[in-house]
Amino acid sequence: MKLLIGWCLTMSGAIKQLDVAALRRLAKSRLVEANYLLNKRKWEGAYYLCGYAVELALKASACSALNWNCWPPSGVGDRLRTALCTHKLEELLVVSGKETQIKQSAIFGDWSIVAGWSSEQRYVEIGNVKDQVAKEMIRATRSVLKFLGTI
Repeated sequence: MKLLIGWCLTMSGAIKQLDVAALRRLAKSRLVEANYLLNKRKWEGAYYLCGYAVELALKASACSALNWNCWPPSGVGDRLRTALCTHKLEELLVVSGKETQIKQSAIFGDWSIVAGWSSEQRYVEIGNVKDQVAKEMIRATRSVLKFLGTI
C-alpha cells in the first residue's frame, strides 16, 4: 500500500479511509522513523517526518473530538472533505478541539516548534536543517504526541 496522510491508497488505486487507531499507529511510526533518520544524521528527513507525525496525531484527535470513525469522515460534502485534507498543522489543531488546551498550557512552547513545520519542507535541500534543529523538533514532536494521547 502507498500511504497518503489520512488516507490509504491500495495497490489498485482505491482510496480507503483510516480509523483513529491506524492514524495513531502511523503517527508513532513516523516518529520512530524520524528518530532513525536522526541517528543516521539525516536531519532534513527527521525534521520532515516529525511534521507528518503531528499531522496524523491531530487528525486522530479530531476524529475522537468529533465522534468520527475515520479520517476523512464519510458523509461530508466534497468541499468539507477537501478542507479537511490539509497538511496545515494550525488548521488541524482547531479541528482537533485541542487548540485552547495547547495554547494555554506548558506544552505551548513545544507546539510553537512543531507549528513551524510545513509540508513544503520536502523541498529543503540537504544541509539546510542543522542537527540541533532536528533534535529539538523530535523532542517537541514527542511532547505534543504525548499531550494528544498518541504515545
